[in-house]
Amino acid sequence: MSLLDTTDNTLPQTILTKLYDCTGSPSGGNKGFLLFYINDLGQPSISTKTENGCVDMALSKLVELFQDKEVKGDL
Repeated sequence: MSLLDTTDNTLPQTILTKLYDCTGSPSGGNKGFLLFYINDLGQPSISTKTENGCVDMALSKLVELFQDKEVKGDL
C-alpha cells in the first residue's frame, strides 16, 4: 500500500459531487477541489476532481505554498 491511497472510496459520491458543484465560477472553466482527510481505517487519503489541467495545477501549487509556509512557521 502506498503512503497516500487515492483509490479510497469511503466518502459518498453524492457528497463529492455536491462539493464539486459548489466550486468555481458561474462562467465555468475553473471548477475543482482537492480534499485531504483521514479515512475510516485511520489512513491519510485524497479525493480530487478538477475540470481541467489548469485547475489541477493551481490546486497543486496551492498545496505546495501551504506546505512551505507551514515549514517556515508563517501560519
